[in-house]
Amino acid sequence: MEFRRKKITADEFGSRSFEIVGNNSLFEAYDKDYLRVWPIIYCYERHAPLSEKISKGLRAFYFPNGVDITERKAIADLYADGVIGFGTNRATKLLSKYNSEKVFSYLFNYHGNYTHAYYPNTNRTVPYGVSHHDDLLYLFYVSVLTPLFNAAPESEIVDKMTKIWSNFARTGSPTQSGAANNVLGSVQWPPFNLESESFMDIDTKLVVREKLYDSRYTTWSGLIPLNGNSDSKS
Repeated sequence: MEFRRKKITADEFGSRSFEIVGNNSLFEAYDKDYLRVWPIIYCYERHAPLSEKISKGLRAFYFPNGVDITERKAIADLYADGVIGFGTNRATKLLSKYNSEKVFSYLFNYHGNYTHAYYPNTNRTVPYGVSHHDDLLYLFYVSVLTPLFNAAPESEIVDKMTKIWSNFARTGSPTQSGAANNVLGSVQWPPFNLESESFMDIDTKLVVREKLYDSRYTTWSGLIPLNGNSDSKS
């Protein structure tokens, strides 16, 4: 019996946006030469019939008022969605549709004191959001990045993450059905399905939510359809 989990972190590779807004020549290429540059950055096919339409569609959605140096958050969201988020969301939907076993989805949303990415010029003292792989810092001790988490608040996230994964490995469900405990509480984690698109928002509390970044991923799905016809919602 095989169970699957699909996950992303809240900000993923959004910190790469600082490389764009902090470099005039890179920003100019990002803005003026986006039809060439964006497929490279955001991992969709170059020189394909739909490439230009995808780039123009993404620009219209993320930058309705035009690309501007002050729009770093939009650049960050586009990085997060293009490099990790949309592909993971699509894979989750496909696994849910065609896999016979349960699929569980989560967003790791805990903004802690330690991360894989920090704000520039802060000597690695100001964490940037919740970056790619930050969830793994609370499952595995990475001595070059963090101290050993043996006190709150980090230790509480360690307890939650290790409990979730041990439950999942042992029973196939991240939370124990009908059971409450002092680590996870009474929250029940429903499997992902195509109707509700439920996912667990993992922060200091666990909250079940639906349709993660729905408008963003719907935009990507319409521009990069599985069937080759633009505007598909797959």
